[in-house]
Amino acid sequence: MARTPVPHASGHRTTTAIYLVGSHTGHAVQMAHSLLITMPSARVRIKHPQALYAALTGWLDAEKLAHDTFAPGIAAHSAPPPTESETSVQVQFHGPVPGPQVDTRPPAVSLSGAGEVRVQVGPLSITTGDRPAFQDQLRLWTGAYRLGTTLWAELPAIEQLPGLTTAGPQPVRHLALAPAA
Repeated sequence: MARTPVPHASGHRTTTAIYLVGSHTGHAVQMAHSLLITMPSARVRIKHPQALYAALTGWLDAEKLAHDTFAPGIAAHSAPPPTESETSVQVQFHGPVPGPQVDTRPPAVSLSGAGEVRVQVGPLSITTGDRPAFQDQLRLWTGAYRLGTTLWAELPAIEQLPGLTTAGPQPVRHLALAPAA
């Protein structure tokens, strides 16, 4: 039987979607000239400062929405039960990415029953299904950005970003580092 060559699909884009419910741990470490961010089900390697800037911008924008999305006192129905085998992915950002996309679902239509906040940066989409998961992701990406400022001098210090107040991060509306076209 003859092999028929399969043409490459042009314009194909894969998005990795991660859904997190409940408190979890994550870490950001510097490796060579990049950052490695680990969280449940994913390892994210960032090799370009604009990708890190876009990610932080998304999480800071999401913070204002999270306040209105996650109603006080509403807990997620349940988290998926742990299994002996879990899927884990690795996503790498080698260059600039488009600006972040942030959206929400109210509790009544969310999978968790507590509301959802989704932040997508390039091929990575992270949805948090309750306030504890959101807070852990915001803390993780803020810490990763702080670490990134020691790696890439062109990143402004987090305290210098527009929209920050003494009350904490507020949405960042203007990207100082241009997103990818």
